[in-house]
Formats: sequence, C-alpha cells, structure tokens
Amino acid sequence: MRFPPTNVVCCNTSSTSIKVKWEPPSVEGNSLEIVGYELHFRPRSGASRLWSIFRTCKSILNATLKPLKKFMEYDIRVTTFNTNGPGNFSKIVRCFTDEDGE
Repeated sequence: MRFPPTNVVCCNTSSTSIKVKWEPPSVEGNSLEIVGYELHFRPRSGASRLWSIFRTCKSILNATLKPLKKFMEYDIRVTTFNTNGPGNFSKIVRCFTDEDGE
C-alpha cells in the first residue's frame, strides 16, 4: 500500500471556500508513479455521508474548495492516485467556512 500525503492543513478563505495544502508522501511504498491527488470533502454535520472529490495533478500541492456552504464545518482528507486508483487517505482535517461579513 502507498503512504498517504502528509502535513495536510486547511484554512477558510471566504464564506464559501476553504484552501487545503499538503505535502507528498514521505515514503513511496509502491513502484508506481503518482499521477495526482484527490481531495475528499463533506459537511461534518452528518447531512451527507457521501464525499465530494476534487482532483489535482501531481505537481499541485494545494487546492481551493468552492462553492461550499456558509459557516459550515467540513471534513477533508487527501490521497494520491495512479493508474491503479487511489491510495491510502491522510488523517481527516476539519475546517469551517467563514461567516458572511455584515
């Protein structure tokens, strides 16, 4: 099995967006080359058990998720993928979207 991305962090960038950053796996346990990364995210409220997916190429180590719901906590996890599919997931990180300014 391949090792997951490391040092996954997130911060809100607006009331409907979250920026996520990560680092490549510290050790590659498989001889297959990483093609890209998948970010899986969902509202933490439990309203949905389904994960939404956002993909990036292997040279991109950050992404902005949008449009998201206002002032909502999200579960976010990252994995690598190659021609055989996704690898192991990172630990889940949690972030809130911002409140609307009035």
